[in-house]
Amino acid sequence: MDKVMEWLDVATTYVVEHFSRTEMIAFGIIAVLLALVLPSFGLLFMMALVALIFHIIVVFAIPLVEAGGDTSALDFQQMATADFWIEAGVLYLGYFLAMLILHAIKRIFYRGD
Repeated sequence: MDKVMEWLDVATTYVVEHFSRTEMIAFGIIAVLLALVLPSFGLLFMMALVALIFHIIVVFAIPLVEAGGDTSALDFQQMATADFWIEAGVLYLGYFLAMLILHAIKRIFYRGD
């Protein structure tokens, strides 16, 4: 159990250090919306990938909106760094786990025909 708590502490520290509050709000909204439309557990891997793509689009669009549509605010070179892909992997895993939990809760409370 101590090992699990140690890993959770490392994961929590990483998320707090690397993600802004805006990104975490986007994470929550995207995870909830896609978990609600997730038809079955079999599509969870694909929906987590869709959530990751939406998240990347939102994160790239925020500076564009803040700059008033000035495209010089976009920085696509960051996609070539290892840090970007590590964050993408962490986000994918986070979306996968969040949507797994949210879909399980949805299945408990809503048993459709």
